[in-house]
Amino acid sequence: MRKKIIIIGAGCAGLSAATALAAKGHEVLVFEKSKIMGGRTSSFCDPGTNEIVDNGQHLLLGCYHETKKYLQRVSADDLVAFQSNFETKMISPTGAVSKLKTYSLPAPFHLLWGYLQYNAFGIKDRLSIFQVAFKLKINSETKLASMSCKEFLDACGQSKKTQERFWDLLILATLNLSPEKAPASMLKVVLEKGFLASKKDASSGLASVGLSDLFGDPAKTFIENRGGKVLMNQTVTKIHVKDGEAYGITLLDGQSIDGDIVISAVPPKIWISLCKDIPELKNDVRKVSLMIPSPIVSLHIWPDRDLFYDAYVGFWGTPFHWVFRKDQFMRDKNIKHYTLVASSAEELVRTPMAQLVDLAKETLEPYCGKFSVTRAKKSVMAHATWMHELGREDARLSVQSSIKNFYQIGDWVDTGLPCTIESACKSGHDVVQKIDLMTSSVV
Repeated sequence: MRKKIIIIGAGCAGLSAATALAAKGHEVLVFEKSKIMGGRTSSFCDPGTNEIVDNGQHLLLGCYHETKKYLQRVSADDLVAFQSNFETKMISPTGAVSKLKTYSLPAPFHLLWGYLQYNAFGIKDRLSIFQVAFKLKINSETKLASMSCKEFLDACGQSKKTQERFWDLLILATLNLSPEKAPASMLKVVLEKGFLASKKDASSGLASVGLSDLFGDPAKTFIENRGGKVLMNQTVTKIHVKDGEAYGITLLDGQSIDGDIVISAVPPKIWISLCKDIPELKNDVRKVSLMIPSPIVSLHIWPDRDLFYDAYVGFWGTPFHWVFRKDQFMRDKNIKHYTLVASSAEELVRTPMAQLVDLAKETLEPYCGKFSVTRAKKSVMAHATWMHELGREDARLSVQSSIKNFYQIGDWVDTGLPCTIESACKSGHDVVQKIDLMTSSVV
């Protein structure tokens, strides 16, 4: 049965749901408050260079099956190139280089053998990874959820060197949380689904176009070609509920839009503002208020010379954790900037540009040598991801709300995954399954 479905938010969650619903023949209306699609995965044109700059660099993993499904649907999957083997250089504060890679071996040895070759620390420390694998299997999900990654790794006998030079970087990159705040249960998900399941799932992929061209524009075309609409610069201020059932929304200009189903695809803070006056959601509002944002700070620099020739390089013990050379994977080979990324970087959110540039040079120069920065831009996503206190998984709501015909999706809802692009796309596909069940049961 064809439904008129209102979706609030045009990020990855909203667009994955919207495109899947449009493909099933539903009338889809997407309302986005900004002028740019993609939410936290968007890009802009730098006026000084005319280069496309992403608001934050994203490395996709081979295990991002829901993300791949979304990109295939909108015919954008060819815009991401995945490595056949994961391989990256890891740089110390003094510029020393170690390599981490996967091998053509059956899982999980494709990665374990690579880890055993990783010479950033001694062989005794490398062998201790088997203790991590063992303890992940014998500890319950509940226990792991109540432990921080730091507590868990300490209990597994992981040395300070091992944590600083491998585990901390992995946790920051995949969970956007410090090891002291990240739940060990999510580290288990990352390892089991992302790195140990198969060599293909452990591969990494980079977009050859800006994030808006990858996640936003193809989805808009897909939706509109199927009779739907994507309406930009449209702020939703209210969700209409009567007798425990959602039936529409109000926009900032006062216009009311009716619909059969309303889907919220916005971050926790905005979800609370939309739902705080709905009595049936009072308990859920209390839970979601426990969610805390975690930032990502990106610095885009135009140096006076080439710094390195890899697509990306990892750094430990430095202000920035990863540096990407954009012309190594973007279609536009005239792009000259590098992007430095610092995850869970609360201390850098308000740092002035000049100081960020100094920190970039502090990160890179021991490896690359002296250089000058001719231009710099920063991208601060203060609410890049969301977290909750250890043991408070109930702050992540189910896709289906307690109100009929109202759903919430996003990377922050309960998908069983960390707060990532993959979690966002999975939530969008999960809601489609819920709607399919609901509509098929209607006689």
